[in-house]
Parts: sequence; structure tokens; C-alpha cells
Amino acid sequence: MPAKLADTLSFLGSTELALGRVAEAEAALRESVRLAEVAAGPDRRPALMARAALATLLFKRGQLAEALALYERVRADYLRLPVGRRGTDAVASVVSYEASARLQFGHVGEALQLIEEALAGPDGSSVPAQYRTALLNQRALIWIDAGQAARAERALAEAEQVIAAEQLQATPVAAAVQLARSRWLLLLGRTGEARRLLEQVVRELDQAELAQASHPADLTLAARIDIARQRWDPAAQWAERALARTPERGLKTSFDSAAAWHALGVAELGAGRVDDARRALERAVAQFEGMVDTARSPHLARALADLARAQQQAGRGREARSLEQRSRRILATS
Repeated sequence: MPAKLADTLSFLGSTELALGRVAEAEAALRESVRLAEVAAGPDRRPALMARAALATLLFKRGQLAEALALYERVRADYLRLPVGRRGTDAVASVVSYEASARLQFGHVGEALQLIEEALAGPDGSSVPAQYRTALLNQRALIWIDAGQAARAERALAEAEQVIAAEQLQATPVAAAVQLARSRWLLLLGRTGEARRLLEQVVRELDQAELAQASHPADLTLAARIDIARQRWDPAAQWAERALARTPERGLKTSFDSAAAWHALGVAELGAGRVDDARRALERAVAQFEGMVDTARSPHLARALADLARAQQQAGRGREARSLEQRSRRILATS
């Protein structure tokens, strides 16, 4: 009986999250975890799946530290199961989410190590195509953020080969790879190509009704592309659209929200609207500080540097210098 109730609550929690009722989703998933552990023991697959679902909710809420601790526990418990009972899809899924959480938290090296180990497959077994593509895409994004265009291109090319071979073109993971490709084009300075590809992906997501899950980050990327082209007003509009999307799922303090506030602040600063820029960048910094490793997160460091620029333009030199020094300290350890 507890096992069946745990399954029901897990399904209910996932449904509540999809409807944007985050508090109700968390309550259902926490109770699902408790019942599953009572019914089968904490190292059994139903309990692990319930814990993984709860970790994913926490990750999406921006509670990265708690989500990471839970993902680590789930991954360790999966690997303690007999090889035949682990399920490469389950392990790869947990690793993919954990790597994403580590990247957002600021632990880039640990995320890359996780991805490389997962791509090798547990005990040499093959990773399912969808998860392999997602992991390759994450590897590419790490190299893009590090400015390593050649390494990023190799990871993207491999991901695109998997998509073609396994006919995954009309899937969210394929759209994610295209978005990463647009970021790669932006890294190379090919902003026109990046913008065209991004607009194509966003149109396809809208038509496929996949946009609810993907749009905040996609729209923020569009803002970043227009920022690179110094098109400040269109960039601000993209960022505002991203912010309008984030509350739909009840995730007002999510990483997507912080990133969108950051992009909006940069766009407003470029347009010369310094007070609006400061407000947006202060909001971004506050949200990042509530989620990430404040000693190591490059996302926080970049937001602090941009807030420093805004403070400097507002004639607040002391605050600007303090923010810039903090940003440099973080980047030195990132």
C-alpha cells in the first residue's frame, strides 16, 4: 500500500509542478519519498526515482545546494544497485540534471567530470541516445562558456551525429543542441547566423508546443545575441518576454529568472537607462546569491561586474570598485 501511494503522490507532484503549483508539488514529492523509502528501503529504485523527482523540482526552483545534495545521494545509491537493475537511462538522467545543477551552482570542473564519466557509460554499457545527446550538449556548453570554440564544435558535431542517426530531430533535446549551436556562432562573432538560427528554433518550439519548458532560457539567449549586436531595445524586449514566462511555472526565483534580469540590466545599461539597469542588475545579483556558490559562480561574477559598470555610470565609484573586486575574486577561483 505505501508503495502504490508513493507512486500516486509522485505522479501528483509532477502534475502539480507542470501546473505551476510548486508548493503543492514539493509537498507531494516529499511525502512520496518518505513512503517509498518506508515501503522498499532507501536504496531501491522506486525510492530513488521519487528522490530524483524531488531533486529536479528543487533544481528548477533554484534551490541548487539542496538539489545537488539529493542528486549526489541518488546517483551514489543507483551505482550501488546491481548493474542489471540500475537502468542506464535512470543513471544518465540523474547525472544530466546533476551536471546542470553543478554548472548553475558554479562547480564547472565537477560538472565536466560527471559528464565525461557518464558518457563512458556505467560499467561500459551504452548510454541511451537521448541522454547521450543531452550530455554531449552540456559538454559543448561548458566549452562555449570557457571560450573553447574548437572543443565545443567537436561536442556539438557528435551530438548532431547522434540526433541524425537516431532520428531525434523533432525532440526537445535536438532543439537544445540547436540553441547551443547558436551560442557557438555567437562565440565566433557570427551574430547574424546565431540570430537566424535562434529565431528558427523558437518558431519550431512554438509550433510544437514545447515552448513552455524552454522559452525563458531561449528568450534570454535572444536578448544576449541582440546585446552582442548592440541592439539594446530589442534585447530588453527579449529579456522582458523571458521574465514574463518564468512565473508561469511558479518559479519566480529560478536560475532562468536571474539570467533574464541580468540580460535586461545589460540591455538597459547599453541603452543609457542607468537607473533601470541598476535595478535589474541588483535583482539579478540578489537572485544569483540565493542560489549559487557565491565564491565560485561565474554567473554571479559576471552580474557583479555589470552592476559595477552601472554603479560607475551612476557616479557611485566606491560601490563600483567594491563590486568589481568581488567579481574578480570569484573569477579567480571559478
